[in-house]
Amino acid sequence: MYKYLLLLLTPITSLAQLSQIDEVNTHLDIRPFISLQVTVGTQDLNYDFNSINVIETGITKSNAFLVSIKSNQNWQLNISSLSPTFIDAQSTMASTLPSTSLSLKKGNGLFIPLNTMQTNIATGGRGGSNNPGNNFGLDLKANIDFNQKSGQYMLDVAFTITAD
Repeated sequence: MYKYLLLLLTPITSLAQLSQIDEVNTHLDIRPFISLQVTVGTQDLNYDFNSINVIETGITKSNAFLVSIKSNQNWQLNISSLSPTFIDAQSTMASTLPSTSLSLKKGNGLFIPLNTMQTNIATGGRGGSNNPGNNFGLDLKANIDFNQKSGQYMLDVAFTITAD
């Protein structure tokens, strides 16, 4: 009886196949990236100082800038002006109106006056623009005093993002 069993098992084991594993090495080259998009919010960036009250209190525009960041690393957003003073729109020459007349803030933070030195306004982490903290608005405030001569002025604002 044992011989029969052995004979019955022999054909089953002879049908077994050999297997072989071959390895293939794949390589992913993921480079660091940071993408910054700044757009003008729902309001225009024109300020009209047309009354004593407006000159005394200044003008604030909520969400004047909308910021969207995509990054695979922690980041830091800095703001600055490209010149220490506004440019007189009529003469295209530097004026006496200082860039510090404009200030920005994120959320409930403090307004940060603009100057030519980069100043941190926000930090964040990895993720797309849907990541909490990578999509936000910045409020813009303009303040002048009675010593400023009437006219139209312009100033370029720089947004610089770097790895943190």
